[in-house]
Amino acid sequence: MKPVIGITCASDEMGINLKRFYYNAVYHAGGLPLLIPLIAEDEYIEDVLNKVDGLVITGGGDINPKWYSENNDFSCEICNERDSLEISLAKKALNIDMPILGICRGHQVLNVAFGGSLYQDIEKYISNALDHRRSSIEEFHHEVEIEKDTLLYEITGKTNIFVNTYHHQSVKKVAEGFSVSARSKADGVVEAIEKRDKKFVLGVQWHPERMYHYCEINQKIFNAFVKSCL
Repeated sequence: MKPVIGITCASDEMGINLKRFYYNAVYHAGGLPLLIPLIAEDEYIEDVLNKVDGLVITGGGDINPKWYSENNDFSCEICNERDSLEISLAKKALNIDMPILGICRGHQVLNVAFGGSLYQDIEKYISNALDHRRSSIEEFHHEVEIEKDTLLYEITGKTNIFVNTYHHQSVKKVAEGFSVSARSKADGVVEAIEKRDKKFVLGVQWHPERMYHYCEINQKIFNAFVKSCL
């Protein structure tokens, strides 16, 4: 049987929304996608985690800086309900050793949920940084260096890969118990974090779901994640 993969969604005035790339990438890796709407209630979260075998936390707007004890200086497109849902999902999923893949915002959610913090705007806080917010995320943009002896290295078999990019925030303080597995080669921005003492907990700052269909390395990320959910 295919493992059921819960995928978090964004919201608008009409309800939830999710770009098809996420669920297509999960499906083509052998998973059965199950979309998770924005219901930030404990009973609902417990019920969802009882139904799924793995969790994908997707991209989207910024996390409210209150979650890492900062004032809002440069954060935007905040959805407090989504923050509450995804942070709670991350904590409860980790507690039961459920595989988790965080993508872009989801990578940042993993860091914040467990005590880390963010640069609210890369350009404002990191000198000589690349432009990490591109108008297109369908193309490779910059090089990432992957640390050996990491889950990400085991998945890719590479110490250097090229990635796309579409974000203006990044990991500042790394959450306790997590380690940095990749950084942007040009400016040192954190591009991936992971937690090695769990079955599969990986956050990537780029968008592998937008390139899985033509990039073997990004397909490997989804393949490894779904396999860990079996």
